[in-house]
Amino acid sequence: MADARTFLLLVVSVVAFAVDADTSSGTELCGPGWVKATEAKLAVTDGAGHGPDLGSTEWAEALTRRLGGHEKPGTQAWCDWVTQQLQVKPKGKPSGKDSGPGFDCKKVPANSAEALICQNPRLSQLDQQLQQVFTKAAALAANEHPPLLKAEQRGWIKGRNECWKDANEVACMQDAYQRRIAELQARYRLVSMRGTLRYQCGAAPADDLVLSYFATEPATLIAERGDSVSLMFRQPNGTDYLGRNETLWPQQDGVRLQWGFEAPVLTCRPVQ
Repeated sequence: MADARTFLLLVVSVVAFAVDADTSSGTELCGPGWVKATEAKLAVTDGAGHGPDLGSTEWAEALTRRLGGHEKPGTQAWCDWVTQQLQVKPKGKPSGKDSGPGFDCKKVPANSAEALICQNPRLSQLDQQLQQVFTKAAALAANEHPPLLKAEQRGWIKGRNECWKDANEVACMQDAYQRRIAELQARYRLVSMRGTLRYQCGAAPADDLVLSYFATEPATLIAERGDSVSLMFRQPNGTDYLGRNETLWPQQDGVRLQWGFEAPVLTCRPVQ
């Protein structure tokens, strides 16, 4: 009886070792060749034996954190999600065109904001999109005086890099990119516009309000009142818009407007 138990334990140990070996070598996790193809894209280990073993549970968890995801590692849904994020195909099925950021990933310092962008496909895509939008905006801003666009972009990059302080650095960066892209698209009229809509918020001409809505993501509007202009983003509730110190609440018969920090709320009626 003891011999039978010993034999059974030996078989279980061998099977467990075989499963673990297959997982760490990448022959089972998400399909043949998938682990090596994914590692080549993202470089989770350092190649010197200091990181998690290739294809291990720790490797899968580190990969998930790197991509900013929440799927349970090792499930089919997780495999599909990572493959979609990285556009990684199993061996023998070449992937589509690689979509990297607008800068050379080989020249960025380790552990920098740029390194994180290179490692995250969504951030890489947004960086490339921003570069395209910025190029179009710069062409339209060539005759602006003073030339503020490049200085503003440098300031935006500095702010983007501060996302390391956020609890979710990837989400913070993604939001920064989306808002900057939308801002440039609206300011330089690079997307379709709905407007111009005019409202009267008081008796004086300075109380006139002009709104132009833009098909950006997130949605934006540019509000003009007297000599002041405010770029405003639609809020998650799907109706209200918020600027730096301005808030607009659309109503059935007009809009309500707060123009400035702690300023009184105005009721604005459409001009016929």
